[in-house]
Amino acid sequence: MKKILKGVLLGFIAVIHIALVVNEGFILYFMNHLCYGTHINGIDVGGWKVSKVKALLEEPGEDYELTLEERGNKEEKILGSDIEFYYETENQVKNIKKEQYPYWWLQGLWKRSEYDVEVENKYDETLLEEKINALECLVKENNVEPENAGLELVNGKYEIIEGDPGSTILKANLTSAIKEAIEMQEENLSLEEHECYKLAEVTTEDEGLKARKEALNKYVGSVITYDFGDRQEVLTGETIDQWIEIDYNNNVTLNEEAVGKYVTALAEQYDTLSGSRSFNTSVGTTVSVSGGDYGWKIDRAGETQALVELLKKGNQHITRTPVYAQEGYCRNQNDIGNSYVEINLSRQYLWFYMDGKLMTEGSIVSGTGSNSYATPAGTYKLDYKQANAVLRGPGYACPVSYWMPFNGGIGIHDATWRGSFGGSIYMYNGSHGCINTPLSMAKTIFGQIEKGMPIVCYHDAV
Repeated sequence: MKKILKGVLLGFIAVIHIALVVNEGFILYFMNHLCYGTHINGIDVGGWKVSKVKALLEEPGEDYELTLEERGNKEEKILGSDIEFYYETENQVKNIKKEQYPYWWLQGLWKRSEYDVEVENKYDETLLEEKINALECLVKENNVEPENAGLELVNGKYEIIEGDPGSTILKANLTSAIKEAIEMQEENLSLEEHECYKLAEVTTEDEGLKARKEALNKYVGSVITYDFGDRQEVLTGETIDQWIEIDYNNNVTLNEEAVGKYVTALAEQYDTLSGSRSFNTSVGTTVSVSGGDYGWKIDRAGETQALVELLKKGNQHITRTPVYAQEGYCRNQNDIGNSYVEINLSRQYLWFYMDGKLMTEGSIVSGTGSNSYATPAGTYKLDYKQANAVLRGPGYACPVSYWMPFNGGIGIHDATWRGSFGGSIYMYNGSHGCINTPLSMAKTIFGQIEKGMPIVCYHDAV
């Protein structure tokens, strides 16, 4: 019995000794290896040496590449091999090993330990700088300065127009963006989104530019339609724009001299006072009639000032009549119209029309044709009309029933003292320049003629 117990005891001692030896061996092993149950970044690395884990986590990054997305759909690449790109864990794995006790290696068989190791992206700074300096987007010839946003007149209205963004690179911004992208291991880098391009000083969102647009549009937004009877002249923003002067504070002024030139051009085109007219006579001929005081004349200074004040109000859409120094009876291109007195001095004959209807006609006697009393040709306006007037001159006072002056002391009136009219009477027994008519004719004319109505005196064309 004693022998048996002794054998058991020796066997137990031997097992204990073996277990201690084995444990000592594992302790020695895990002094240089990570314990069982160790997981780093989700990888089971139990029993691995630190160097093996580092080799796994710090593999070379030669396959890495960063694509630079540039304006104009251009691309450039930075390869990991260009900058000796690699991954670095520094001492993180080694520190994990230091935290582990080899004597507790056995608990790793049933207990799992999770660790996260941050892998940093590393590269050769000098090589990266050389690569950046060699980029085509930094070549001087490829760097176009940006243009400021501006204003452009489009269909009579100012619009903000974006300037050319150019292609000038801000190198400091580019370098910073590239380094950040590499450190984050990004595959694509938009230079536009990362503000690597130089921006224009004035963009489409510039408040000063917006204010300038509004200030200008107040003026060019006007459309002024000048009414000239059967013709119209339209003043639009394209013309007004040429008169505008604006300072840096967006204060707008009008060049009144330029406005005056525009009004002068209107006057030269549409004034008819004292001009030569082509007149269709009642006998079917066409004569040119010059002289007289009838017609339209724009008050150039008055209209210039009125137009300036009107434009200052801004955004005016109106039809207007210009300021006139003198007005005619009809504003159409044929400013005589269809209500007028027609006097043919060669034929000594008169016609009177109202609204195109012949009201009366007949022979007359004009000023004596052989001396200074001859009635001058021309187109005149009726100054006024007076009943029962007394006409006075050197050595005479002549009462008449109907007096209608149109050229100073010359006018149309009845001449009851005459026994006949027409023919060649005017050559030897004419008036002092007035148009003598029978009483009935003078009465008819007097009853319907109006102040300002045209009176056309002419000779037959030779």
